[in-house]
Amino acid sequence: MSTRPDRERLLQLNDVLVKACANDPNKRYGSAAEMHRDLTALKHGERPRKSARKNLLATLSLVVLLVAAIGFWLKPPQLSGDLHLQTTIRTEPAGALVVLGDHAQKSPATFADLEPRKYNLRIMNPGYEPVETQR
Repeated sequence: MSTRPDRERLLQLNDVLVKACANDPNKRYGSAAEMHRDLTALKHGERPRKSARKNLLATLSLVVLLVAAIGFWLKPPQLSGDLHLQTTIRTEPAGALVVLGDHAQKSPATFADLEPRKYNLRIMNPGYEPVETQR
């Protein structure tokens, strides 16, 4: 088929047939008139038109995404001065000593009103090697 001079028109006809026989009804022609319009366009050497509704929907979707992206990038993050974080650390087995910065609790340990910064974390339990990290 790659050597045929009418290869492009045959591929366009194939696109019309694939659309007409699509498994998903939403991807098929909405009416016989729409399919007739595309076949007539092919007969006159023109490309079948894309559905104006689909083009409009795709364009609107793109515009909405673009506006959302611009709004996201232009809006500076607003961090209030009273931002406090909370985290819960669970160990298996429970009951290990969890030291987070200058706070210590047995696990499961919930640390509330943390400032947004890096903390040294140390977990100790008899019979296990201590775990240390910075988060």
